[in-house]
Amino acid sequence: RNNNFANGHGGVTIGSEISGGVHDVFAEGNHFDSPNLDYPIRFKTNAMRGGILENVYVKDSVVNKSRLAVVHANFLYEEGHNGPFLPRLANITIEGFKTAEGGSIDSKNAFYLVGFDDAPIENVTFKDMVLEGVKGEAELASVNGLTYENVTVNGKKLPDQTVNIDAKGNATKI
Repeated sequence: RNNNFANGHGGVTIGSEISGGVHDVFAEGNHFDSPNLDYPIRFKTNAMRGGILENVYVKDSVVNKSRLAVVHANFLYEEGHNGPFLPRLANITIEGFKTAEGGSIDSKNAFYLVGFDDAPIENVTFKDMVLEGVKGEAELASVNGLTYENVTVNGKKLPDQTVNIDAKGNATKI
């Protein structure tokens, strides 16, 4: 709680060595501010490392600067699918994130979530977020149960909805 994150690959980062599993993580009231901070929230794993990462709740935080994405999960990390242990990333809630007043995050994307076809990222909720100054909304692939509730990116309110995203980035409402 109540940490200040600056330079580095990630602020609240879980992984890459999660083969034993990580669950029931709570982070609150953090401040992320550096053009040299890649990701305020980052999940790292792949099929070489495997593991279960679930039940993560991050809330009420301020993002002033971030280089690549506000929330990042990429199963294609390093070895990617080349391994015997399919990872599981599920039940993630990011709530109450906002850009610093008068600020601009300047990141490449608001969200970057890429799972595997045979091991999709599951049940991610973005709720009550206001993100300004991101260059792209999202890069998404192989995500089941992605929910947006009261999310605004660059002044545009995203539709409140739950979708599945296939490997090519196509969304289907559920």
